[in-house]
Amino acid sequence: MTTRSQQRSRRRIATFVAALGTLVMGSGVVLLAAAPAANADKTPVNICHATSSDSNPYTFITVDNDSVKLQGHLKHRNDPNKRWKSDGTFNGVAHTKGQPKPDIIGDYTDPEGNLVVLDGVVNSETCGNQDVPPPVETTASATFVDPSCANDNSPSYSTEGDHVTFALEGTVAPGESVTVTATVDDGYTFADDAQELQFDHTFSDAADCTVTPPTEPKPPVVATPTVVHAGLIGTPVTVSDLRTEQGMALLASGLLLMVAAAGLARPRGARR
Repeated sequence: MTTRSQQRSRRRIATFVAALGTLVMGSGVVLLAAAPAANADKTPVNICHATSSDSNPYTFITVDNDSVKLQGHLKHRNDPNKRWKSDGTFNGVAHTKGQPKPDIIGDYTDPEGNLVVLDGVVNSETCGNQDVPPPVETTASATFVDPSCANDNSPSYSTEGDHVTFALEGTVAPGESVTVTATVDDGYTFADDAQELQFDHTFSDAADCTVTPPTEPKPPVVATPTVVHAGLIGTPVTVSDLRTEQGMALLASGLLLMVAAAGLARPRGARR
């Protein structure tokens, strides 16, 4: 038989176990009440999304608190990809030309139930205009021509693009470096939401365009042969040889004439 002391001991153990069970159950109830629901509804995050326009600088949008889009807008809030194109104020805050224009994100609750404090209350009124159309994508390009003899060593460049403003930095000259910056007008954007494009170029040195005139060849000296006998070619006759021959011929002719004259002067019938 079980003694009374054993029974009392069992009762004490049972009481302790029951109390411990009650404590554990209470802790579980508290944790269940504090934990967010596994399939809790997504909550919207209000955002003033920066545009490329100064006349309508922001548009009001909402994204889910657990979305990839929210992460992209958080990035553009902390590292803006838009800039103001003129001096002015927005919602009472002054800005200058070239100053970054960040996305504005309202306070929200994250998926774990934590309050994320950012830019306070954000709605269509604080964004100014929720009907701003998205910017139209455009393109820009720059072409550079190096100096050459064909262009008299005059380098140049040309640009092409609609709704774009171009600016040149540097000197367009042989051996110089330049940068052409293209900036979109209000309501337009480049690919990947970019607002500016830069084109860098270094012109080559001037070309050597010196022209050396060709040397004119001298005509060869051709000797004219003299015909001595038919079918035979003698040595060339110089001017001095011709004069000698002419002189001998004249001398002989003169002698013949003198002999003839002497014969004519002798009386007919005279004897020698």
